[in-house]
Amino acid sequence: MKRLMCIIGGVMLGGILLAQVQDTSIYALQFERDAENNSLWVGQTVRVNGIVTGLTGITGSRNIFIEMKQAGPWTGIMVYFPSGLGTLPPISIGDSVTVTAGVLEYYGNTELQVNAMSDFAVVSNLPPLEPSVITCAHLDTTGTSEFPVDSAEAYEGVLVKIENAYITRTNLGSNNEFEITDGTGYVVVRNNYSYTPTVGDAMNVTGIVEARSLSGTVYYMLRPRSVEDFEFLFPGIADAYSVDRNQVYIKFKTPVDPALATNTTYYVIEDSATGNPLSVISASVSPDDPNLVFLTTGEMTDAAYYKLYTPDLEDIYNQPIADTFYFYGGFVPITLIESDTMPNDADNGFRSIWNGRSVTITGIITAWKDIFIYPFFFIQQGEGPWTGIHGWDPVSFIPSDAIQQGDSVILVGEVLEYGSNSITEIQNFKYYRVVSSGHVVNPVTVPLVDLRNEAGAVSEQWEHVLVAVQPPVFVYDIGTGGDWDIYTAIPPDTFVLTVEGDYALGYTWRPTVTHQQIDGLVGLLRYRGTLYPRTDADIIPSSVRENRVNLGNSLVKGTLSFTVPVNAKEVKVELFNVQGQKVASLYNGKGTGETYNADLSNLPYGAYFIRTYADNSVTTKKIILVK
Repeated sequence: MKRLMCIIGGVMLGGILLAQVQDTSIYALQFERDAENNSLWVGQTVRVNGIVTGLTGITGSRNIFIEMKQAGPWTGIMVYFPSGLGTLPPISIGDSVTVTAGVLEYYGNTELQVNAMSDFAVVSNLPPLEPSVITCAHLDTTGTSEFPVDSAEAYEGVLVKIENAYITRTNLGSNNEFEITDGTGYVVVRNNYSYTPTVGDAMNVTGIVEARSLSGTVYYMLRPRSVEDFEFLFPGIADAYSVDRNQVYIKFKTPVDPALATNTTYYVIEDSATGNPLSVISASVSPDDPNLVFLTTGEMTDAAYYKLYTPDLEDIYNQPIADTFYFYGGFVPITLIESDTMPNDADNGFRSIWNGRSVTITGIITAWKDIFIYPFFFIQQGEGPWTGIHGWDPVSFIPSDAIQQGDSVILVGEVLEYGSNSITEIQNFKYYRVVSSGHVVNPVTVPLVDLRNEAGAVSEQWEHVLVAVQPPVFVYDIGTGGDWDIYTAIPPDTFVLTVEGDYALGYTWRPTVTHQQIDGLVGLLRYRGTLYPRTDADIIPSSVRENRVNLGNSLVKGTLSFTVPVNAKEVKVELFNVQGQKVASLYNGKGTGETYNADLSNLPYGAYFIRTYADNSVTTKKIILVK
């Protein structure tokens, strides 16, 4: 996210004027403003205290919200951490914090920009602040409200709650925005979660207020922090999803009558395509959430579209819950999500037809959030093309310490496409479970040319898969400490691939010279054409390889001589052309300590690569076959 710069005079850093720090309050920053509602503190460096009300993910992956303890109008503000500051410190709702930052205006919102992580300090943790209860009229600036425009501006950045509202319009924008009213005015709610709004749904809704443009009109929108900020007032099914092949979770809009909820005959599930019924074996109410019911069922067909309806259930208010809901049963294979792309969609990045659908997946974590600057991770099911997917969890639904690389997991979330390259990812999580740990996913060796963005559909199949770049490759550009490039040469062309160094924090190795040979390079292909190594063990430059097979002279005239180490259990010597194609297997067996001669006189003259394997040691050497 880029920020608007305001220069008043003096030295600038990241768009914020370096000046003497002034102690003040959030109230002063928000209330003291000009005729255009811009804070009079813009361009100054201030120190304020506040309590965290919203974590990252509400308006961006580097933004949080803080509020004064007394709450109310003019007491909330967003805090922005530029990406150059690195990983954010642990932050929790209710943290009492001190922030030193520059004040700026960004698209009509007053914000604080932190310019050094040391300028943000958690002092203590307090009970979460209660939202300020307001009416739709407070945020409605369309002329239907009895309040002046200042009323809406006063709640910018504040955690509020609107009660007894119902949905009047849906599908207002690309973020599933919908409109609500409580009879006093109208408010737009930005819905980034799995809840599907329906006209007439009644609710109490909590969220952060933010000025945001929609179809050319600026609204003071309500931004819920999670799906838990929706409190439904009328009975019905809010959500349903499988958490295994024989388990279904049902989230009701109101608390279900526990005396009825355990009766399995009140739940009817059938395959929507065939009409075949699915047996319901048992039902129970969650001890922690009266709106949540667990079903044990017969074995579901993976990715089958099931119809659930509850004709005879009632909630605790004796209201009937006669509702219908559709969900995908069992596990949706990652290969299906990734490979089932829209036809003729190359220009849009091969978007998945599963975009926008809620799914249950299972697989092995190949890289976890703790090694990236942003809260994303990778999960893979099997080894090969189309087997990996990217997870995005800016609201930390899954705690960082809950999962680690090598865990077998079950996740429930929503498939979405991100960016111009259309990264297929799963986000808006609502369930996770670690099944077992300690698993290893082996990388698939892929030629560099197939991993580039220019490879199109060929590259798309390796998106989010753990791959090993087929050696040998060489350093093309050492970069400036962040991203760097590698290449392979297939005359007359040179093909280049970027290695991510700014967002991938798990490895520290960086090349120092161009044309340095890399014998081993493993990573996740996030964007097509960008590889993310995980640790230094994923990168093996030739300089650290042990030359256990003696290859002799680099100039070969007809016959290549090499000596096999005597103690190796397994030795292979292979010959590759400059296109990376294997042209001969020269030795495959145990270590003997003997010298062997390979006749290469039948091959065209020119450059070749000899790759040797001796147990865990691999060496690649360039040779020139001469007359």
